[in-house]
Amino acid sequence: VASDAPRLVSVLRDELFDLADPEQSPYASVGILSVEDDHLFGDLLDAAFRFIGVGSSTRCNNVEDALTKLQASDTVQTTPSAVLVDYHLLGVTGDRIVSWIRDRPAWQRTPIVMLSGSDDPQIADECLRLGANAFLRKPDTFTELVKIIDNLLSFWMSPAHQI
Repeated sequence: VASDAPRLVSVLRDELFDLADPEQSPYASVGILSVEDDHLFGDLLDAAFRFIGVGSSTRCNNVEDALTKLQASDTVQTTPSAVLVDYHLLGVTGDRIVSWIRDRPAWQRTPIVMLSGSDDPQIADECLRLGANAFLRKPDTFTELVKIIDNLLSFWMSPAHQI
Protein backbone atom coordinates (compact mmCIF):
# COMPACT_ATOMS: atom_id res chain seq x y z
CA VAL A 1 0.00 0.00 0.00
CA ALA A 2 2.81 2.44 0.88
CA SER A 3 4.37 1.94 -2.55
CA ASP A 4 1.04 2.92 -4.15
CA ALA A 5 0.84 6.22 -2.24
CA PRO A 6 2.71 8.38 -4.81
CA ARG A 7 0.57 6.97 -7.62
CA LEU A 8 -2.63 7.63 -5.66
CA VAL A 9 -1.56 11.19 -4.89
CA SER A 10 -0.81 11.69 -8.57
CA VAL A 11 -4.30 10.49 -9.51
CA LEU A 12 -5.87 12.81 -6.94
CA ARG A 13 -3.73 15.74 -7.98
CA ASP A 14 -4.06 15.37 -11.73
CA GLU A 15 -7.60 14.09 -12.15
CA LEU A 16 -9.98 14.64 -9.27
CA PHE A 17 -8.89 18.12 -8.23
CA ASP A 18 -8.97 19.56 -11.71
CA LEU A 19 -12.70 19.89 -11.03
CA ALA A 20 -12.10 23.04 -8.97
CA ASP A 21 -12.63 26.22 -10.98
CA PRO A 22 -9.73 28.50 -10.01
CA GLU A 23 -11.37 31.55 -11.55
CA GLN A 24 -14.32 31.20 -9.15
CA SER A 25 -12.13 30.79 -6.07
CA PRO A 26 -11.79 33.61 -3.54
CA TYR A 27 -8.11 32.62 -3.47
CA ALA A 28 -7.44 33.05 -7.21
CA SER A 29 -5.10 35.98 -6.52
CA VAL A 30 -3.32 34.26 -3.62
CA GLY A 31 0.26 33.04 -3.95
CA ILE A 32 1.62 30.58 -1.41
CA LEU A 33 5.17 29.50 -0.78
CA SER A 34 5.39 26.14 0.98
CA VAL A 35 8.52 24.57 2.39
CA GLU A 36 8.15 20.82 2.85
CA ASP A 37 10.83 18.14 2.46
CA ASP A 38 8.41 15.20 2.64
CA HIS A 39 7.44 14.71 -1.00
CA LEU A 40 4.19 12.91 -0.23
CA PHE A 41 2.94 15.62 2.15
CA GLY A 42 4.16 18.26 -0.32
CA ASP A 43 2.06 16.63 -3.03
CA LEU A 44 -0.93 16.69 -0.68
CA LEU A 45 -0.35 20.39 0.03
CA ASP A 46 -0.20 21.09 -3.72
CA ALA A 47 -3.41 19.12 -4.25
CA ALA A 48 -5.13 21.01 -1.41
CA PHE A 49 -4.06 24.36 -2.90
CA ARG A 50 -5.46 23.34 -6.28
CA PHE A 51 -8.63 21.97 -4.72
CA ILE A 52 -9.52 25.28 -3.06
CA GLY A 53 -8.37 27.31 -6.05
CA VAL A 54 -5.16 28.97 -4.82
CA GLY A 55 -3.92 31.13 -7.70
CA SER A 56 -0.30 30.05 -7.49
CA SER A 57 1.87 27.97 -5.24
CA THR A 58 5.57 27.33 -5.11
CA ARG A 59 7.00 24.42 -3.20
CA CYS A 60 10.53 24.32 -1.87
CA ASN A 61 12.06 21.11 -0.58
CA ASN A 62 14.62 22.71 1.75
CA VAL A 63 15.54 25.93 3.54
CA GLU A 64 18.20 26.93 1.00
CA ASP A 65 15.74 26.69 -1.91
CA ALA A 66 13.15 28.63 0.09
CA LEU A 67 15.58 31.41 0.98
CA THR A 68 16.68 31.67 -2.66
CA LYS A 69 13.05 32.02 -3.79
CA LEU A 70 12.28 34.49 -1.01
CA GLN A 71 15.34 36.59 -1.86
CA ALA A 72 14.24 36.66 -5.51
CA SER A 73 10.76 37.74 -4.41
CA ASP A 74 12.32 40.38 -2.19
CA THR A 75 14.28 41.77 -5.13
CA VAL A 76 11.26 42.15 -7.42
CA GLN A 77 8.96 43.07 -4.52
CA THR A 78 6.48 40.25 -5.09
CA THR A 79 6.07 38.64 -1.71
CA PRO A 80 3.91 35.55 -1.42
CA SER A 81 0.50 36.06 0.16
CA ALA A 82 1.35 33.44 2.79
CA VAL A 83 4.16 31.06 3.70
CA LEU A 84 3.65 27.52 5.04
CA VAL A 85 6.76 25.95 6.55
CA ASP A 86 7.41 22.47 7.88
CA TYR A 87 9.25 22.75 11.18
CA HIS A 88 11.32 19.57 10.85
CA LEU A 89 13.30 19.86 7.63
CA LEU A 90 16.28 17.71 6.67
CA GLY A 91 19.20 18.87 8.80
CA VAL A 92 17.61 22.15 9.91
CA THR A 93 14.45 23.59 11.41
CA GLY A 94 12.00 25.80 9.55
CA ASP A 95 12.18 28.56 12.14
CA ARG A 96 15.20 29.87 10.21
CA ILE A 97 12.79 30.93 7.45
CA VAL A 98 10.55 32.68 9.98
CA SER A 99 13.53 34.70 11.23
CA TRP A 100 14.61 35.61 7.69
CA ILE A 101 11.12 36.85 6.76
CA ARG A 102 10.57 38.78 9.97
CA ASP A 103 13.94 40.56 9.56
CA ARG A 104 12.53 42.33 6.46
CA PRO A 105 10.21 45.26 7.09
CA ALA A 106 8.31 44.75 3.82
CA TRP A 107 7.35 41.23 4.89
CA GLN A 108 6.04 42.00 8.38
CA ARG A 109 2.41 41.36 7.45
CA THR A 110 3.05 38.15 5.48
CA PRO A 111 1.31 35.31 7.34
CA ILE A 112 3.65 32.46 8.26
CA VAL A 113 2.21 29.13 9.34
CA MET A 114 4.45 26.44 10.77
CA LEU A 115 3.34 22.86 10.21
CA SER A 116 4.79 19.98 12.17
CA GLY A 117 4.27 16.34 12.91
CA SER A 118 4.99 17.29 16.52
CA ASP A 119 2.76 19.20 18.90
CA ASP A 120 5.59 20.07 21.32
CA PRO A 121 4.50 23.29 23.07
CA GLN A 122 8.11 24.48 23.50
CA ILE A 123 8.72 24.30 19.74
CA ALA A 124 5.41 26.04 19.07
CA ASP A 125 6.20 28.80 21.56
CA GLU A 126 9.63 29.40 20.02
CA CYS A 127 8.20 29.61 16.48
CA LEU A 128 5.53 32.04 17.61
CA ARG A 129 8.13 34.11 19.49
CA LEU A 130 10.19 34.35 16.28
CA GLY A 131 7.18 35.66 14.38
CA ALA A 132 5.18 32.74 13.03
CA ASN A 133 1.48 33.54 13.03
CA ALA A 134 0.42 29.97 13.76
CA PHE A 135 1.90 26.59 14.65
CA LEU A 136 -0.25 23.64 13.61
CA ARG A 137 0.13 19.91 13.81
CA LYS A 138 -0.02 18.30 10.40
CA PRO A 139 -3.47 16.81 9.88
CA ASP A 140 -4.10 13.11 9.45
CA THR A 141 -6.44 13.34 6.45
CA PHE A 142 -6.63 15.25 3.20
CA THR A 143 -10.05 16.62 4.18
CA GLU A 144 -8.59 18.06 7.38
CA LEU A 145 -5.72 19.59 5.39
CA VAL A 146 -8.11 21.30 2.99
CA LYS A 147 -10.17 22.65 5.91
CA ILE A 148 -7.07 23.98 7.65
CA ILE A 149 -5.77 25.74 4.55
CA ASP A 150 -9.20 27.12 3.69
CA ASN A 151 -9.65 28.44 7.26
CA LEU A 152 -6.17 29.98 7.32
CA LEU A 153 -6.64 31.69 3.98
CA SER A 154 -10.15 32.91 4.71
CA PHE A 155 -8.81 34.48 7.91
CA TRP A 156 -5.53 35.93 6.60
CA MET A 157 -6.81 37.02 3.20
CA SER A 158 -9.90 38.75 4.62
CA PRO A 159 -10.16 42.52 4.14
CA ALA A 160 -9.49 43.02 7.85
CA HIS A 161 -5.93 41.70 7.40
CA GLN A 162 -5.08 43.49 4.16
CA ILE A 163 -3.20 46.76 4.03
